[in-house]
Amino acid sequence: ANVEVRSISGSWWESRLVPVRDAGEVVFMLVSSTDVSLRKAQEQSLRERESSARLSLLASGVGTWTYWLAKDELYWDAALCRIFGVEPRETPRTREDYRALVHPDDRAEAIANVDQYARTGTYHGMAYRIVRPDGAVRHVIAKGVAQFDAQGELEALRGGVLDVTERKELEAGLAQAQRMQAVGRLTAGVAHNLNN
Repeated sequence: ANVEVRSISGSWWESRLVPVRDAGEVVFMLVSSTDVSLRKAQEQSLRERESSARLSLLASGVGTWTYWLAKDELYWDAALCRIFGVEPRETPRTREDYRALVHPDDRAEAIANVDQYARTGTYHGMAYRIVRPDGAVRHVIAKGVAQFDAQGELEALRGGVLDVTERKELEAGLAQAQRMQAVGRLTAGVAHNLNN
């Protein structure tokens, strides 16, 4: 049996105990131990980096996806499901399913960009609108990277999507306020000229 033991000095050891039998009776135990401190430190470091990356991604609000080209399979994380307003069990599984969620006015450009991405592995990102199943229109920005296999063949596309709807609404509100301010100045100027 393998037994992992942590020594007082903080080192990790993996030990194998093998019973030595004589006439069916255990007469002594043979123990072999290997120092696995470096492996344990690397595992801990990897766990910490993964946790940090996961928390950073969660804090950013970015939803992620992976598209496996050979299988035509699409995978979304929970954050992306929230952005698109779909339940995890209802996520798009193919590119065609995904395309149905893109706003009709932005669909042709989005399809062309994703198709180019699938052919070449090059994706510069894009801004477009989506239509959630409840009919709400959201503005998103998407970015992605290509994943290649050991032979250098494009095997998957990975990316992230950020919902920027609130920012777009604030920009639109600011633009409207600036237009109203300009109209107010123009009206005041015309009234002033009429008074003169």
